[in-house]
Amino acid sequence: MDNFFQQWRTYRTIVTHGYMGHKGIADSILRQLQQRPQQGLDILDLGCGDAEVFFRLLPELTVNAYKGVDSSAAALDVLTERFNSRDVTFQLYCQDMMDFLSSYDGQFDIILAGFCMHHLSFDEKKRCLQMAYHCLREHGVMFIYDIFLQPGESRDQYLSRYLAYMHSNWEAMSTLELEAAGAHITGCDFPEEVEVFRQWSEAVGFEQIRSLWEGEWHSHKLLQLKRGES
Repeated sequence: MDNFFQQWRTYRTIVTHGYMGHKGIADSILRQLQQRPQQGLDILDLGCGDAEVFFRLLPELTVNAYKGVDSSAAALDVLTERFNSRDVTFQLYCQDMMDFLSSYDGQFDIILAGFCMHHLSFDEKKRCLQMAYHCLREHGVMFIYDIFLQPGESRDQYLSRYLAYMHSNWEAMSTLELEAAGAHITGCDFPEEVEVFRQWSEAVGFEQIRSLWEGEWHSHKLLQLKRGES
């Protein structure tokens, strides 16, 4: 991974100005979780960063325990500070999320995967869904909010469109920040179409695969994958 997310100020600019839709994502997830029985939830947050979406959800949820996984020590330092003022049981893992999933033998009610799966290879994404499925309890839910290709769109077309959109609309960012973001996107983004995720998810055993939200920029989407009875 490049050092883009070590520059935490750049990331916070993106979040604060809503460029990747964290508020809309959290609102959509919350509407779904409010339909569940209000009991203590065990939550896994993959690629958690500073857990912006989770903290938007937290005031409305009863959380038993939170586990966050991210390969960025800088992100987890920020997240530790955020938790210090909250009465929530939490554990943070500075680890590759694939390594975490392959070695963890517990289960969760909710798995969040936020803007992280598009960094994986084609085969790794499929394997990630398989491992996440087995880390969910019966009737557990996985929420994937991420970047996706449009139907029929190539990666090169995606990069061209996304970079043009970013330079035209992310007005609060400096030239250096835009350059860092562009280098990150060009080197690290490998999105798939939603239909590919749907096929993988059905093959793994997920039920009720739904698209819950689409951002102003249509590459940003939120998927909900539900696990049924074993």
